[in-house]
Amino acid sequence: LSSVAPLTDLSVMLIDPYEASRSVLRDAVSQLGSRDIQGMRGYADAMRMLRKPGVTIDVILCEYHLSGNRDGQQLLEELRSEQIISPRTSFLMVTAEASMKRVAAAAEFVPDGYVVKPCSVDQLNARLTRSVKKRQVLAPVFALIDRGRFREAAAESLRIAEAQPVFQADCARMEVDLMLNHGDEPGARRLLESLVAASEPAWAVLQLARLKYKDDKLDEAADMLERLLSAHPDYLRAHDALVDVRLRQGSREAAMSILKQASARSNANVSRMRRLGNLAEDLG
Repeated sequence: LSSVAPLTDLSVMLIDPYEASRSVLRDAVSQLGSRDIQGMRGYADAMRMLRKPGVTIDVILCEYHLSGNRDGQQLLEELRSEQIISPRTSFLMVTAEASMKRVAAAAEFVPDGYVVKPCSVDQLNARLTRSVKKRQVLAPVFALIDRGRFREAAAESLRIAEAQPVFQADCARMEVDLMLNHGDEPGARRLLESLVAASEPAWAVLQLARLKYKDDKLDEAADMLERLLSAHPDYLRAHDALVDVRLRQGSREAAMSILKQASARSNANVSRMRRLGNLAEDLG
C-alpha cells in the first residue's frame, strides 16, 4: 500500500445486499484510512440516507447487482440526475462481471471507477487512489461552481484538461454541462461536435442529438440516435430521446415501439412505464 492511505479523512458508503460482502469491503476500506463507514443493504436504504439534510458522502462503493428491481447503474443515474449527491462524491461500481464495463460505458452517468470482485486491498487501493486524485484535481472547478462562477469554472476545466490529459474526458463532460447550465449553447454545441467527430463518445452523441432536437432538426437528431442505439442498444436514455423526436414528428406508433423496447430492458423506471401506458391509451 502507498504511505498515504487514499481514504484518510473521507466518509465512505458501502451498498451491497449481502452482509458478508459489506464486511469484506468494510475491512478493506478501513485499511485504506476511512474511519467514517456506513453500510447499506440496497437502493432504498441508500436513498433514504443520502436524501437526509446535511448528509455528505465522499466515496460510494456500490454493488452492481442490488436486490429488487433496480441495479447499481440505475441508482447512479438517479443520484446524479436528481443531484442527490455532490459532484465531488466519487461513485465506484463493484461487480463480479468483468464485462459490465462494456455495457455501462454507454450510460449517461458513468461511474468514477469499476472494482471487479474478488478484489484485493491493493487493487482497491489503486482504484480509489485514482478516483480520489481526480476529486482533488477538479476541486478548483467545484469551488467555482459553488460560487456560481460557471464561466470561470468552464475555463478552469479546460486548463486542467490541457495540463493533465488523463482527466481530459472528465473535464470535457464538465465543460459541456457548465456551458449548458449558464446558457452557452453555441459553445457546448461546438465542443460536442468536436468530441463526436474525434471519438463519438456515447454521452456526447446523446447530448448533441438533444440540441438538434431543441433546434427542431428532427431528422438529424433521429439519425444520430438510431446510430447510437445500433451500437448501444441498452442505452435507455437514448431510447427516451428518440421517443421525444418521434412524437414531435407525429410518429406515435414508432414512439410506442421504442418505448416498449426500452421498458422491456428496464421495467424499474416508473416514469417510462407511465409514459408507455399513457401512449398506449392514446393509441387505443
